Amino acid sequence: MVARIRPLWASAGLAAVGAAALLAFWDRSPPNPAPTQVETAPVAAPIPQPVAAATEAAPPPRPILTGNAPNRPMPVTRPGLVEMPDGEQIEVMLKPMPRGTPLGIELSDRLKDDYGPLRAMAEAGNAGAAMMLYDELERCREAFTTEASLNEALTRLKRDRVLIYRSANKKPQPIGQSSDPEQVAQSFLIKPAKRCAGTTDAQIAESPQWLERAAEGGDMRARLAWGQAKFGTPEAVTDFTQLWNEGNLYALQSLQMALLRLPDPATDYAYIYAYNLIELKLYEAAAATDRSRSYNFQLQVLGERSNYLQGFLNPQETTRANEIAAFLLRNNPNCCEGPW
Repeated sequence: MVARIRPLWASAGLAAVGAAALLAFWDRSPPNPAPTQVETAPVAAPIPQPVAAATEAAPPPRPILTGNAPNRPMPVTRPGLVEMPDGEQIEVMLKPMPRGTPLGIELSDRLKDDYGPLRAMAEAGNAGAAMMLYDELERCREAFTTEASLNEALTRLKRDRVLIYRSANKKPQPIGQSSDPEQVAQSFLIKPAKRCAGTTDAQIAESPQWLERAAEGGDMRARLAWGQAKFGTPEAVTDFTQLWNEGNLYALQSLQMALLRLPDPATDYAYIYAYNLIELKLYEAAAATDRSRSYNFQLQVLGERSNYLQGFLNPQETTRANEIAAFLLRNNPNCCEGPW
């Protein structure tokens, strides 16, 4: 059994996962690192090696997304052109993330009625059902399911404009002046309480095992969350490198965090800078090929992070980091699935 993982459902979408937290994380003055020997030979790929050519690896399994796919136009794959800082241009294919796979069941108003069917599907190997079960149980972990606790939370929200949580390790969160307390109460307190009524603590305690099953079954969100549960270990770097090898844009942000959390103090900021640079350049390419969408927020966050990380590098190391980024882009035939 692993430690409880913060569910990804709490974010507004994968494209904006942890954006505010990331800005806060990077908002630190860089130290003055000691000069290091600069490599002049061609850079090597990190371990595990990225796939070098399409013929050297079998096509990666398509990630399985949870829930019922919304009825909207299918995004299309389109070519993009990444321009590196030295002027090199690298052609990439901007691929939309795979659509969700419908589970084929109608959900009721209460999880206690859906738990059995979802569990049966998850045990039968349905990764989407396993991820949905994990999401639902994590919601219920924070739900106030007794009348007394719910009334206390509603009173605090109305009186103090503060949203409190069931978990003692989560701090109360003030709501914005423009937020309607009644709507906040319905969305974050009343509906979860009704949905989770009758769900047991023993069932909630099972949630990490469903995340693990979903990750093993190929669910993309589960693989990201399961890898994050391993932060601080080399396995996390391995997991996110594999996701990047499969062309997953979101792996790049997690790779940076995984490297920073390693216990080895000799952090190679060139690779961290390179992963951020790839992400930044891919969003620039997406913005250049689709004028109907705005990527300004992502470009601002990634640009600020790039400036921050550059404070750890001298000019020669920055050149090396740019070479690493170009190498990784050139040698990933599956690049790149993202929110295009």
